[in-house]
Amino acid sequence: MKTFKELISEENLQEAFFGEFGELADKKRFDSRNPEINVKGVGKYKLEDLKRKIHAKLTEVLRYSDDGDYDAVSEMINQKGILVHFINAILDVERELQTPNMKRKVTVMKKEAAEKELRKNIINEVAPPDAEIEDFINQNKNRFVKQYGKEKGIQVLYSLAWKRFNEKK
Repeated sequence: MKTFKELISEENLQEAFFGEFGELADKKRFDSRNPEINVKGVGKYKLEDLKRKIHAKLTEVLRYSDDGDYDAVSEMINQKGILVHFINAILDVERELQTPNMKRKVTVMKKEAAEKELRKNIINEVAPPDAEIEDFINQNKNRFVKQYGKEKGIQVLYSLAWKRFNEKK
């Protein structure tokens, strides 16, 4: 059982405040470079879209400042204003992504994506054990590559060769 000091440690207190303004919309599957953020009380935004919104709001604050409309500036940078809410939502998500569990999840997702990409790029060029079909492959390889492109052409050609082999049996 944890002591009171362990329960209120700084790390636990920080985690308690995660998500006050925003959190990851989908904690299981997300793009680590541009995750979808659930901005509490406002809606869901991609990180890059939210950054653009903040930039636009800050540009608007500068425009009001240049015009001398400090009431509007004060209203926009108010602690309860949407600009501060958006900024805090991004900070919440960045803190959430720095937790050990999320760092591990991002690493696993990157490895899975790399393996998937590698599997996608591997083309099985195993011809069926039939001399007639091997001749068919050799005669038509260039035509299929020209018609479908290198990767797709090879895949279609070998797929067709295996189909013909299985029909022959």
